[in-house]
Amino acid sequence: MADNKLYETTQNLTQSVYETNKAIAQSAVAAQERNAKFAQGVFENSIEVLKSHVEASRSLLQTVSAHSNNPQGVFQTVLDSTLAAQRRNVALVQSILEDGTRTAKSHVAATQALVQDVEKKAQEQQNALAELPYMSAYTEWFYAPLNYYKRAVETTQSLANQALDVAQQSAQQGMEVSQKVSQQVMDAMLAASRQNQGK
Repeated sequence: MADNKLYETTQNLTQSVYETNKAIAQSAVAAQERNAKFAQGVFENSIEVLKSHVEASRSLLQTVSAHSNNPQGVFQTVLDSTLAAQRRNVALVQSILEDGTRTAKSHVAATQALVQDVEKKAQEQQNALAELPYMSAYTEWFYAPLNYYKRAVETTQSLANQALDVAQQSAQQGMEVSQKVSQQVMDAMLAASRQNQGK
């Protein structure tokens, strides 16, 4: 009878350890997939912006060539093209920051779910070990690394959340500064254009 109980407890413990390792592996694979999707999105968006820059440059060259006898019109066309390129660049940076923030948040959420799953499995393993008469003395010693891991993960999560907050604030401030500078450049170019037209 004792041998059956020992066998059953050992099987339960083995199954729990297997499920824990499987959850950790699946979490790592999912994180890699999220990273790959983010990188692919950045690459595709960047290519699209570059294509739009090439098309705008072609169009600009055609317009400049066709209207070379109208310097004010050419200047306005160059100004408009420059501002449009700036808007595309700002939109690209903003999409990268938003996608990066979303990816980081999903990493944090996945890590929290993994920690909860590992804690649950650790409790199952601890309960299984408690059923073994000769293991009860070693249970706390056996789980000391898991408790350390749990504290390390909690600290990492806290630091990741703080880093996300700082990154979001920095990105927002950067976007605001970029938009202000773009607006100032546009205003200065428009003022210069008006002065050229007045001459």
